[in-house]
Amino acid sequence: MSSVKRGLGLGLVKKVIMFIDGTVKILMGINWRIPLRFRTWKVMLAIGIPVFIGVVVVVGIELTSSPEFCSSCHNMKPYYENWETSSHNEVNCIKCHSDPGLVPYLKTKANGLIEAAIYLSGKFPTSYQTEVSDESCLREGCHSQEKLKEEKVDFEKGISFEHETHFETLKGQFRLRCTSCHSQIVQDEHISVATSTCFSCHFKKEEPNEGIAECTLCHSALAEMTEVKFNHEPIVKAGMNCLNCHKEPIKGEGEVDQEKCLFCHSEPDRLERINETSFLHLKHTSENKVECFQCHRQIRHAGEEWPL
Repeated sequence: MSSVKRGLGLGLVKKVIMFIDGTVKILMGINWRIPLRFRTWKVMLAIGIPVFIGVVVVVGIELTSSPEFCSSCHNMKPYYENWETSSHNEVNCIKCHSDPGLVPYLKTKANGLIEAAIYLSGKFPTSYQTEVSDESCLREGCHSQEKLKEEKVDFEKGISFEHETHFETLKGQFRLRCTSCHSQIVQDEHISVATSTCFSCHFKKEEPNEGIAECTLCHSALAEMTEVKFNHEPIVKAGMNCLNCHKEPIKGEGEVDQEKCLFCHSEPDRLERINETSFLHLKHTSENKVECFQCHRQIRHAGEEWPL
């Protein structure tokens, strides 16, 4: 029985070889003849090479999607270590750093090949400016925008935060992205929020305890901000101004030194609109992930670096 099966198998192989041979003759217009022993290898190569390439591609895509692969470049190690200690350490790099969908995924992979080539050439930058789009953060199975709008976050001691107001267009007519606030990648943090980012918006060109710098927008009346416990509720109900007790709660004005612009922009035409703040925030904050203090001087707030 086995000899019959072997005979049928060889017969099928011969038919495949004859088909390929005939097809090549028609396409090339050449009356050639390949010895049978070479024809068998021809079929094996015709089938084996595409299969081998397919396996390499699939394994390569899977391998290069792992955070461990990203950390294999030594200048990526700080970012890997920050990710490893973050709340996102169960999420692969590619999940955040690529938009949803096949085309963005393939584009990210292609960019990765280019970056790998640059790294191997030895001409890589010492630091990287990367992007995480809102679409990646709000994709199915990750964060829900509707759920974020409903929840109030306890940010720090007695400080509450609402995502809903920050999803809207804010002062200066610019729209915040997720990474406008979630951009911290130092001090063992990854995609966390630094309070200095909050200060740059809430205190820039604002009088203390007025407008978006109003204390109760963030601080609750019962907040215990220091080691001394004090019930603020009756003071707030009496209408007493916070500044009567809390002197100089804000230090710094978040100015931008024009010399900083030259670190990134050397072309004169790029600097023509240097005083158009709405345009600058649109390009740097809404369309690209540029951290506030890459441009602005830092604003400090009482309670963060010195006692109230």
